[in-house]
Amino acid sequence: MRWDTVDFVIRSAAGWFFRARNAESWIFRGAVAVLIAIHGANWAFSYSGPIWGTPGTVEIGTAGTIPDGILWGVTMVCALLMIGSAVWAWRRYSDEQERLSRKKVFVIEGRGLRDDDGSPLKAAVPDSIIGTRMDYLLDVRQRKDGLIVEPEDLLQPIGTMKTWLHQAQKGNDR
Repeated sequence: MRWDTVDFVIRSAAGWFFRARNAESWIFRGAVAVLIAIHGANWAFSYSGPIWGTPGTVEIGTAGTIPDGILWGVTMVCALLMIGSAVWAWRRYSDEQERLSRKKVFVIEGRGLRDDDGSPLKAAVPDSIIGTRMDYLLDVRQRKDGLIVEPEDLLQPIGTMKTWLHQAQKGNDR
């Protein structure tokens, strides 16, 4: 394994472990920790004497050290906190997706005098520009490399592009 790969794995793991978390994830994890602590404290483990060679006893069971009313009350509060934080996270996610769907990035690629396919311009738009990418290929080539044959024919695709742009701004898909 190369050092670059190991370095990438270590940096990615550290970035994931120390990433910023939302309030709802803190609430959810706190409720789970309280549930584990309160239900785990209700279990008892007892050991008396060595096991190898000498007789001894090992007991694992519920000791009932926490009253049932407190146990179930805390369980219900934690369950409500977990459900509430899950709803809060879903609501935040759906609001973010709705906000991102309203942002549009128009990529208008013009193909002109040179008759080559090239690479699409949409792939060159960086991921740091957020929004839904909408690409439009304005192809005004007339299949004559470096020569304009009929200039009047070039106006129709430009007019169509203007109509497409207005419809895309409004959110119409026709």
